[in-house]
Amino acid sequence: MTVDLRKDRPRWRLIVNYSRDISDKSKHRIKVKNSDLKSIRQFVLNKVDGLPRYVQRRLVRHYVKIFNQKLPENNELFANIWLRDVIKPVKNVLDRCPLTSKQLRRDEAVELLAKFKADECLSIVTNCQMHREYEKNLFFAYSELDALCDEWQIDAPYQVQVAKYQIIEAAECAILRMCCEKWWYRKLKRIKDHTNEHILIVLGDVQKKISPYISAQSLSEWKSQQKSNKDYMEAMELVQTCFDESGQEFENVISLAHMFERSSANPKNRFTELMVRCRGLENLSLDDGFVGQFLTITTPSKYHATLKNGKQNPKYIGVNPKQTQAYLVNQWAKIRAQLKRDEIVYYGVRVVEPHHDGTPHWHLLLFVHPEQKDGLIETCRDYALEIDGLEEGAQKHRFTVEEIDPAKGSATGYIAKYLSKNINGEYISNGNNGAAESGDILGGGTSGRDSVLCDNDDSAKNADYESGKNASEGAQRATAWASRWNLRQFQFFGAEPVTIYREARRLSLSQEDIEVERIRQAVESKDKKGKWYAFTQAMREARVNLAYELSTNDYAESVRKIKGLISSSGYVETRESEWVLRKRGSGSPRSPVINCTGSVSGASELTAMGFTPQQVEWLLSGKRVDDGHGISHMLKYGELVEYRS
Repeated sequence: MTVDLRKDRPRWRLIVNYSRDISDKSKHRIKVKNSDLKSIRQFVLNKVDGLPRYVQRRLVRHYVKIFNQKLPENNELFANIWLRDVIKPVKNVLDRCPLTSKQLRRDEAVELLAKFKADECLSIVTNCQMHREYEKNLFFAYSELDALCDEWQIDAPYQVQVAKYQIIEAAECAILRMCCEKWWYRKLKRIKDHTNEHILIVLGDVQKKISPYISAQSLSEWKSQQKSNKDYMEAMELVQTCFDESGQEFENVISLAHMFERSSANPKNRFTELMVRCRGLENLSLDDGFVGQFLTITTPSKYHATLKNGKQNPKYIGVNPKQTQAYLVNQWAKIRAQLKRDEIVYYGVRVVEPHHDGTPHWHLLLFVHPEQKDGLIETCRDYALEIDGLEEGAQKHRFTVEEIDPAKGSATGYIAKYLSKNINGEYISNGNNGAAESGDILGGGTSGRDSVLCDNDDSAKNADYESGKNASEGAQRATAWASRWNLRQFQFFGAEPVTIYREARRLSLSQEDIEVERIRQAVESKDKKGKWYAFTQAMREARVNLAYELSTNDYAESVRKIKGLISSSGYVETRESEWVLRKRGSGSPRSPVINCTGSVSGASELTAMGFTPQQVEWLLSGKRVDDGHGISHMLKYGELVEYRS
C-alpha cells in the first residue's frame, strides 16, 4: 500500500515541510509493503531529532527517495542503514558545537545570546570583589571569564600575557572585550557559520558534483554580503579638510567606492600587486643565483570529507577546513625551524586554495641556492609526509616538486595561474595563455613565454579543473571559501614589508630625506626588472620603517595607526590629514564639488588637457590651479582632482 505522509502526524509535516521543499507530489509519499508505517516514522523522527531544520528536511527527503526505490523487499533496510551512517558525522559536528539548533539557524538568536553572555560577564566581574587588592580581584575575574569562554569554545583575549606574565593592562583590556556584546557576537557568529558549513561538508553537499569549494548556502550569503558592501560604499563618502595657498579652508570629498577601486582591496589591484611582487622576487633570485622550485603540499586522506567520485571518504576524521589549515601551518612551522637550523636561505610565496570538497592545500614558489636545493626539498618532503606518509598514493600525490625551467616559462608564470584563480580568474578565462605578457601586470618587461596557464590548460570551458567551473566562477567560489573559513590566501616570506612599499607609493613629490627619497624613486621605477625588484634593492641599502601614531580603542588597547615613513635621518609623513566617513549628500550645501578625472602620468598629458606650461609646473609641484571661473585642479596621488565652488 501507499501512504501519504502529508496527512499523518503534524510533527512529521513540521520537520519535513514537504509543501515548500518538494514540488513533485509523488515524492511526498512512502510506499509501504508489509511494513509498519508508525515504526518507520518513529525511527526517522528519533534520528533527525535535534538537528537543524534544513538538515532535517534534506535527510528526510533523501530517506523517502531511497525507501521508494525499485527493490521493495530491501528498501527499508537500505534507507535505515543510509540514515544511520549519514547522521553519525553530522551529530559529531553538532556535539562539538555549543550553539542550539535555533541559534545555528537564526542570526537574531545569536545576537540575543551575545547580549546575554556579555551581561553575564559583566555580572561576574561585578561580583568578583573577594580580595582587598585590586590585582587579585582583576586576575580572579579574568580566570572566571576565561572559563566561561572556554565553555563556548572561544579563546579569551591575551591568555599568554595574563596567565604567564601577569600583565595588569592585558587583563583589563581582555575583560573589557569579554564584557562587550559586539565581541561575543563576532565570536559566536563565526562558530555558527563554521558549524553550518561543516555540516554541509560532512553531508557531501560541498563537492565537484554539487557545489565545489563552498556550499550553495554560504556562497549565497557571501554574494549578498558583497552586494551590501557595494551598496554601502556607494552611499558613503570620505571627507578631508584642506587649505589652499591663501589659507582658505575647503573640503576634499571622494566617494568610498572610488577609494575602494584605487586600493589593494580591489581584486584587480590586488592581483597586479601580487604579480609585481612575484616578478620582483624572481629577478632578485636571478641576481642572487637562486633557482626556483614549485612545491605542492596536500593533507593526508583522512582530512578529506569527499572522494573525487563524490562518495563519502571512509577515512574522514571529521575536521573542517580551518582545522586542516592549522595542520598545514603547523607542518610549515616545523619546516621553517629545520631550514633555519640547517642555515638554508630561501624566499618565496605561498598560495592556499581548496580541493573540490573544501579541503585546503598549498602551492609554494620558493627560490633557493642550487647547493641548498636538495636540502630544502628533502626537509619539505619529510614534514609533508610526516603523518600517514605510507598510505596509498601519499608518495605520489601528497608532495610534489617541479624545478622552474626557464625554457618553458618564468617562475612568475608558474604561480600566476594560482594567484588569478583565487582572486578573480580574469587572466585565465577564455583559455588565454598570453595574458601575463603585460608589463603593467608584471611590473616590468616580460617574456612571451610567461603564460598564466603554464600547465597547458587548454579548456576555456573548464579553466578551473578542480571545481569544473569556468575561471571566473571558480575564483569567486575560492574567494568565498577563504572568507567563510577566515583563511589567508597569499603569504610572502623572506621579502621586504609590503606596507612600506604601499606607503612610499603615496608620495608623489621628491623628499628631502635621502633614504626615503631613494625608496620613493624605487617604487616609481621604470626598470624592466620591476618596481618590487627596485624597491627591495633600495631597502637593502637604506633601511626605512613605518612611523605610527598611537591611539586608544574602545577596549583601552593601544592601537597603532600608520602616519608615515621613518629613516635613520628623519621622518616623512604620508598621511597628512584625517579622512572622515559620512553619508553622501550630508555635507554643507556650500561645500565644493570634487571629481577625480582620472590618473595622470606626466606633463604631456596635462598639456594635452589644455594647461599652460606654467600651470603644468604648478600642478606637478603639488599646487592648486584656479581657472578663475570657480573651477580649480590639483594632483592628488597621481590623479587630477577637479574642484567646483
